[in-house]
Amino acid sequence: MTVVPSLSMNAMAAARPRVQTVVSASTVTPNASDDDVVEITEQNVALTIANPIDPSGTMSNCQRLLIIYKDNGVSRTITWGSEYRSFGATLPTATTAGKKSKSIFVKDTPDNKWDLLSTATLP
Repeated sequence: MTVVPSLSMNAMAAARPRVQTVVSASTVTPNASDDDVVEITEQNVALTIANPIDPSGTMSNCQRLLIIYKDNGVSRTITWGSEYRSFGATLPTATTAGKKSKSIFVKDTPDNKWDLLSTATLP
């Protein structure tokens, strides 16, 4: 007989990414306590991505953060908070007009940085 473990509702919910959705803003501040993904759509002004906040104190070393962004068809400049750093990829300085991009970061707690591992833009 094969035993198949079942997942509780809490375990299944924990497996789903927690998403913060933003429809265009001049400054977006990820909440590292509540969000795994920040999705920014229809960006129509220059964008500042502020350092993540951690109001509940649950941020941990090697925590991941995915930032997805797409403008409204016009390229927009991107400014990153001081805790973001290039690490294997260069921090983007602008959106690509009309294209969705994704940047994946990993928290380096000892250095108090969010390291950019990769950025990709749809062709």
